[in-house]
Amino acid sequence: MWIKWINCRVLPGGRADFAKAQCRWTAIADQPGPVGQVGGWEPGGEGAHVLGVWADEEACTAFMEVARGTALRVADCHLHPGRAEHFLAALRSTCGPAPAAAGGMLAGTVARPPNATSS
Repeated sequence: MWIKWINCRVLPGGRADFAKAQCRWTAIADQPGPVGQVGGWEPGGEGAHVLGVWADEEACTAFMEVARGTALRVADCHLHPGRAEHFLAALRSTCGPAPAAAGGMLAGTVARPPNATSS
């Protein structure tokens, strides 16, 4: 058995979306390697914990190598005041051309909270 313990910080108000996304993992139940997964929430907090159980380390590693190409990657960035335009320019120049040319990238997006300023 190979056990993987994952700690997650879920944005305020995102518990339902996180739980829904975790339920999608049932789609791999028939794949070789995964044995099961359980999880829970920190009392009164936005922290989630997930315990994944795999047949062995090789099965977990092999699956992660395949899943890496289809995984959703998210970065939660906190910018210094006045640096938003520089940050966006850096993303456009580095994250657009290379991943798109490498294949496998389906989309990219940047979002700001409703109360964020444009600085």
